Amino acid sequence: MEYSKASYAPEDNLYQVSPVQGELRTRGPLNVGFQVTRRCNLKCVYCSEPPNLPDMNMQQIAYAFKNLKKAGVLKINLTGGEALLRKDLREIVDLSNKMGFHTAVDSNATLVTDEMADFLSGKLVYFETTIDGKPETHNRVRGKYDEVLRGATKIVARNIPLYVAVMVLGKSIDDLKHSLVVANELGASKVKFLSPIPKGRGKELPDEILNNDSLLELWGQLCEYVGKTDIKPQITLADWKKIGQGSVIIVNSDGSVVGGPSHGEDNCVTHLGNILEESVADMWKRYPHKLNHIRKYTGETMYIS
Repeated sequence: MEYSKASYAPEDNLYQVSPVQGELRTRGPLNVGFQVTRRCNLKCVYCSEPPNLPDMNMQQIAYAFKNLKKAGVLKINLTGGEALLRKDLREIVDLSNKMGFHTAVDSNATLVTDEMADFLSGKLVYFETTIDGKPETHNRVRGKYDEVLRGATKIVARNIPLYVAVMVLGKSIDDLKHSLVVANELGASKVKFLSPIPKGRGKELPDEILNNDSLLELWGQLCEYVGKTDIKPQITLADWKKIGQGSVIIVNSDGSVVGGPSHGEDNCVTHLGNILEESVADMWKRYPHKLNHIRKYTGETMYIS
């Protein structure tokens, strides 16, 4: 089978995929979230990834990376849990880069030291952390607001591109604006707004948060606010209803592979298989939500301003 040509543009974190006979056909996912651990030093109220899985060892991770490479994956987001709890994270980052992946790290930033920031400099397309509103709000839902800002400041000081994720947890614009302003002051290049999903602790959230009917109204207010200020970061919104089922591919810390969020399916995910037991390319052939994944990561179903 002939596959589409795909490329990744780090400057805007989007992919280009060329049609083949009018179809978008990739050998595997474009982007993969790779959980190096499920362990975490925080306890976010909306966490979808509880610490109930073992970690792959370095040999298994190397095998998994080779599997992803054969499937044509372009970028890996090293995530968790809390990625910085892996004592061998530096080795994992170096291996990802050596194998030619665009590499990002998703972290709560509370464990960033000067030494780790020095190491990550020049090795990442970006470092992503989360700021969930004003200090009192952030500390209620995540914790350690001041430590997050200290860690993010160390990242920016090394000229590592900083992305800030913001969870939309209600109908108030104030916390969203606060996160945007702080991200701008930090020098972030992108701020990503998204909604929680009914998985893990997220299943216990009220329905008005999980099914926020004010999402697009809040997005409009944010865009209007950015237009009236000197806010520099690009802003995006992931509306899972618009994006569709199973757009995000995750390799769990035990090697199992899932797509999500898949509302209405088991644990809000679509199960693909195990990266230590089967080729990612074969999993991808039977995956029912391939187009949702491609459209999300090419920006087609994202709100971008």
